[in-house]
Amino acid sequence: MSNLKKTNIFKLLVVAAIALSFNMLYYLNKGNLSRLVVNAEEGAITEEFDRSYEKVNDIDSNDLSADEVEELKTYVKLAPKVIVADANEDLPDGDTLDLSEEVDASVGSTIGKKLIKKFGKKFVTKKLPRIIYGKLPKAVIKKITLKKFEKAWNDLFLGSVAGIVSEQAYNYMVKNHVPKWAAKSAAAVLYGVIWYYLN
Repeated sequence: MSNLKKTNIFKLLVVAAIALSFNMLYYLNKGNLSRLVVNAEEGAITEEFDRSYEKVNDIDSNDLSADEVEELKTYVKLAPKVIVADANEDLPDGDTLDLSEEVDASVGSTIGKKLIKKFGKKFVTKKLPRIIYGKLPKAVIKKITLKKFEKAWNDLFLGSVAGIVSEQAYNYMVKNHVPKWAAKSAAAVLYGVIWYYLN
């Protein structure tokens, strides 16, 4: 009886391996093998971000432990990547972010002019701020509504130049009674997203 079970398990494994091989060949023939790898990497980043984001949202004190500081570092590092990946799904005409593409705007141009020229007004002024807001720490969301954030995004942040937007975002959030650790982290994330789209 055990030999029969082993034989059936072996047959199932062979069938599964053949199916996986055909699936890989299909993607390889379609030129999508790299997409499988990218999706796997994005999935790992998203999982790590989700874990980190949950821990950041549990912070309830201004006196941060060493573990909380490390979680904030992980959050700040991964949040722009996750936001950009999510936002790229909403880019007009199915375009994706091409970091090698030149922005045809002067160095002194505002962030808004550069981004709108490259990605369109609807994406930059409506979709992107909502995606960013959804990934900010709860400590920020408790103090700043989506409507207030969108107004600050469109009037203050997009009207700025890249060199000072992080400081402006931090000052805006602190002015709205966001704890300094959350304001600093959110400003860094905001800058990271803008940097990805400007370069």
